[in-house]
Amino acid sequence: MSLHDKFIYDDGLLINKSTGHIYSNMHDKGYIRVQISGKRYYAHRIIWEMFNGPIPEGIQIDHIDGDPYNNRIENLRLATQSQNSANRGKQTNRPNVSKELPKGVSYNKARRYEARITYKNQGHYLGSYDTPEEAYAAYMEAAEILHGKFVRP
Repeated sequence: MSLHDKFIYDDGLLINKSTGHIYSNMHDKGYIRVQISGKRYYAHRIIWEMFNGPIPEGIQIDHIDGDPYNNRIENLRLATQSQNSANRGKQTNRPNVSKELPKGVSYNKARRYEARITYKNQGHYLGSYDTPEEAYAAYMEAAEILHGKFVRP
């Protein structure tokens, strides 16, 4: 039985064809999950496969706008783990990360602003700067080179 036999896609919504149930309950940081025969699936992965076929092994589905609840097909794209991570906004829930500083910028004990970026699971030091704006500019320059269309300011 194909996904089209089980589900209807309607502008980002996934609907159970036999019951009419609209899957909309958010789980896991805003992602919508679907349970089929006791197994859980992410709605965005089902929607991607309905339009494009199987997802290659080791590849993820990225939400272009960063909103895990927005499952419109035009908002979904294939991505490696590294590309998907590059498309995340600044993570403020980690310890020692200042909420006031831009993504990729930290403040060090020498009272300077450091720029760092992660690429292919490796951290890269981009330098120490007098202002957060200079550090962020260095981060964005590196991000555009390393992450291309997956860059999220």
